[in-house]
Formats: sequence, structure tokens, C-alpha cells
Amino acid sequence: MKIIIISGPEATGKSAIGRELSKLLSFQYVSKDMIKESLFDSVPNNTWDYKWFENKAKDIFFETLQDFIKQNTLI
Repeated sequence: MKIIIISGPEATGKSAIGRELSKLLSFQYVSKDMIKESLFDSVPNNTWDYKWFENKAKDIFFETLQDFIKQNTLI
């Protein structure tokens, strides 16, 4: 199992680099923004409540990452 985490300030190209790396390495691509966009379509909160969406997406992203790590043995 391999995980690549790209972190940094907003609007610095993290998503673009992540998508390209995932294509080049044939890795699955997951991003917090993908989760946030799916939340916009699936929950009744007002889309003006941006902070709620941001925090919820961050929580789901880290839960997903933890679950992925737990399901695989890292040695």
C-alpha cells in the first residue's frame, strides 16, 4: 500500500499535482475538495455555510484515511 499526501496553502496547485501523480502512478485519487463538493449535493445545509462544509469534509477525509490505514498493514 502506498499513500501520498500533498499538503499546503490554498490555491497552490495541490489538486492539479495530485491528479497528475495519481494518473502517472495509477493510484486512486481522493481529495477533501471532492468530498466537500459531494456534500454540497447531498446534505440540506445552506451552501453559504461554507465553514460547515469545509470542516465536515476535513473530518470525512481524515476518517477515510484512518480507515484505509487500519485496513492495511504497514510494515
